[in-house]
Amino acid sequence: MNKEARRVRGKWQFLLGKKDGELYWLEQASFDCDWYWGLGYVESYRGHGTLDKSWRGHQHFDSMFLEKTKYGIYIDVWKKFFEETPLTDDEIWEVLELMKSAYTCRQYSDMIHRGGSHITSKVKVDLINNDAEYGRLNNAVIPVILNKVYEILLPKNEDGTIYGTYPLDEIYQTDKLGTYTKWGDEEEE
Repeated sequence: MNKEARRVRGKWQFLLGKKDGELYWLEQASFDCDWYWGLGYVESYRGHGTLDKSWRGHQHFDSMFLEKTKYGIYIDVWKKFFEETPLTDDEIWEVLELMKSAYTCRQYSDMIHRGGSHITSKVKVDLINNDAEYGRLNNAVIPVILNKVYEILLPKNEDGTIYGTYPLDEIYQTDKLGTYTKWGDEEEE
């Protein structure tokens, strides 16, 4: 199975693997509602099409691969879930590490934005709010982590250069303002 990337409804998707005839794709992250990262969305499709009629499901990367399951944890879950994957074992480990880091940074960013863990809105600790750290996480740290994930998932030539003509300025996150944020009805591209 070869690595693939494609654009669906305005966002890039990167092939993770195949199970029971369905292809699973990691969707490009977005900075949503001007305050948090929507990341780790895994879309599955029957066959190879991208039309809505072939769409099968929406899952979350963290609950699929970063939590302990009956298959174990991390790479064990990945390898038992997918019948085929375009990634090597080393690449799987790298993607898992980077995605776990992205989720951890996103949780921390949310906390310092809200002033707490948000179990209740009745408690807020002003000391937790940190606009400078929030900006650093969302404008520099998380985009760099996501770019490393995309770099692993993009098809490569034998010399390690990216195969094909992908618009890297659209794929790579440069900062939160340069990310995809469109909502609503969108046409297939």
